[in-house]
Amino acid sequence: MSTRKTLNREKDLDQARIAEGSRYSGMDFSAGIDDATNKGDLHPEQDVEEGIASDSTKEGKGRGWAERRIGQLTAARRSAEEERDRHIEENRQLRAALAAARGMAPPAEEAPGQPEMSPEELLGFHAMAFRLAQAVRDAHGEEAIVPATQALQEKAGLDFDNPAHRELLADIGDHHRAGELYHALSRDPDAAAAIFDAPPRKQFALLAAFAEKAGLNAPKGHASAAPAPAEAGAGISNAPPPVDATPSGTGRAGKRSIYDESLSPEEYVAMRAKKR
Repeated sequence: MSTRKTLNREKDLDQARIAEGSRYSGMDFSAGIDDATNKGDLHPEQDVEEGIASDSTKEGKGRGWAERRIGQLTAARRSAEEERDRHIEENRQLRAALAAARGMAPPAEEAPGQPEMSPEELLGFHAMAFRLAQAVRDAHGEEAIVPATQALQEKAGLDFDNPAHRELLADIGDHHRAGELYHALSRDPDAAAAIFDAPPRKQFALLAAFAEKAGLNAPKGHASAAPAPAEAGAGISNAPPPVDATPSGTGRAGKRSIYDESLSPEEYVAMRAKKR
């Protein structure tokens, strides 16, 4: 009995498998793929190639833009350098023509290929120029700065682009009476031109000699201590009257004043004690 049930169950399972298989027996599973292929819906290789081509186009456009931008910047920089060189040459020719018109020697030219000032040197030069202008203002007033500089440039050949002239200006700025020295040079363009046109190794010596001749090497507080020869007699009458104006019985001692600079400390104390 159990054997028959088992056989019947296996028969039913076989019939169910046959029926399940017959559900898809009339269908063509390759039709969808063929249709999609014919319609162009499925082209994996073509899609990959198109993606690569698109990326290459974008990369090519980006590289081309960068190359064009670099070319534009390079051209602009080259144009600016040419413009700068043109202005430098025009300035040199104008200075030479101005010197020739005045019968002066042409301004010294910088050695070819000489490097420009570094940013640190430029800052240092600007700081020195500011201190020098401040010294001129303190000595002669604000209105004296520009005329003094113009006189040195136009009449003495001062050139701020010349390294030797910049060094000489630094020496002027280091002088303890820099403002007066700078102004004195502007008032004597011939002497200033001789200093600026001299070789660099002689410029400092000439500057020191000019300062000595102008009476600027002495400290400012003692500038008028020594009277002029013509006023030698007047200087005596301006001295304070002696304390002991009436001669005493001692003769010479009574004619000396306690304000006499030649008195020793002992003599000063003795004279003060004698007055008491």
